Amino acid sequence: MPVFSTAQIPRTNNSDEFQRQCKIIFECILEDPNVQEYGRSGQSQDGVDLYGRRKNCTGKPKVGIQCKQTGKTKLDKKIVADEATKALKFEPALDEFIIVTTAEDDKDLQDEARKFTAAQEKEGRDFEVNVWGWKTISTKVLEHEKAIKAFMPDYSPFIDSLLKGQDTIIEGQDQHLYYLQQISSKLGVLNPEAASGVSRWGDKNAATEELDRRID
Repeated sequence: MPVFSTAQIPRTNNSDEFQRQCKIIFECILEDPNVQEYGRSGQSQDGVDLYGRRKNCTGKPKVGIQCKQTGKTKLDKKIVADEATKALKFEPALDEFIIVTTAEDDKDLQDEARKFTAAQEKEGRDFEVNVWGWKTISTKVLEHEKAIKAFMPDYSPFIDSLLKGQDTIIEGQDQHLYYLQQISSKLGVLNPEAASGVSRWGDKNAATEELDRRID
């Protein structure tokens, strides 16, 4: 959604809140309203904070998510292997394991995730590991209005109306283009300049002139 930029999404300093926010974004991403917060503090969780299934994919792959809220900008890369190894013990067996963090996106962590995934493939396991830093999370949040509301405490009815206004503008533009195309078709205008309403020389074409005549 163009109203926001990734830089505008605030990072929470509360781990419980971050986990609740992640639950909502993964409900949207996985198209699974039954994403669950797994276990509670003090219980063995096999590295998994959230569990859900990709309802929009064949076979509905099982997905485990580890939420890492931190005040640091960078995580130790050994976290990837440590948490992913724990997640291998999760039942039922996971197809994907995603570590999401408030720390920055990090090439070293992403490399470790790919290495771990490749090692599992050699062992005959279909187990994909990924790490999402804050930029990746923010980008995905902006794809879902429900997630924007969860991650932005200052989200207000004003923003709702702004988003609806954008939809109205886009709808109006589409309708205008449709009318031009219909007029062009009726006039037998077959060249691509008809849709734009202006010829390559900057003059109005037949479709636009006809539209102007009808308006007058």
